Amino acid sequence: MCTDGHHHSHADGGEPRPLRVPTGPMSRRTFAQAGGGLLLAVLVIPLAIPVLIFGVSAADAAIHDPVPFLTPFLILCALSLIAAVIGPLAAAAA
Repeated sequence: MCTDGHHHSHADGGEPRPLRVPTGPMSRRTFAQAGGGLLLAVLVIPLAIPVLIFGVSAADAAIHDPVPFLTPFLILCALSLIAAVIGPLAAAAA
């Protein structure tokens, strides 16, 4: 409290308040929770690589005429349809 009888926050020039850090079992992250992001990356990246390869192949085939366009494009469509079917099922199971 200052001399005029009002409480001021630190932004107003008052005393800074101590930072309270939560403690207890709910505030600690377990190894399984911390490693969940790494596990997700390890599972998703191998699934994204074929899409990248066939996407580049289809784009290259669309630019250059002698290379067949339909084959990489159909594989890319098949991968997209598989992901559209499996994605919601995987999300529901998680």
